[in-house]
Amino acid sequence: MSLIEGKWIDLGYSDLTNEDNMKKYCDKFGESFKKLTDYSFDIIGPVTRSKHAIHREYIFKTGISYNYRWNIEQQMEVLGSGNGKEILKNANGTSALLMMTPNTLLEIDFSFAQPILWGRCPTE
Repeated sequence: MSLIEGKWIDLGYSDLTNEDNMKKYCDKFGESFKKLTDYSFDIIGPVTRSKHAIHREYIFKTGISYNYRWNIEQQMEVLGSGNGKEILKNANGTSALLMMTPNTLLEIDFSFAQPILWGRCPTE
């Protein structure tokens, strides 16, 4: 948990063709990981379609498993309240998190059955 803080990107959607493109991608789409306690952290998405970033809080469950919950008010502001049923259906979930290296984090989201490989953005 002590290594989690920083700006991260989903490597599956990132432009990694060269260092400059990665830095631009990080600036535009990087998500901030912020430690809340010894057992929880927050992922704060970039402000893209709303006035506010969307927060997702991860809380330690057991082993490498974490429960997460989205800030549904922020999601409804971004996606519209007409999407409320879908937002509420996916408001909570469970993921397994495995720090592969200090700069790569593997997340397996059990709700969506999909892996996410996070890469830490370079610091300036």
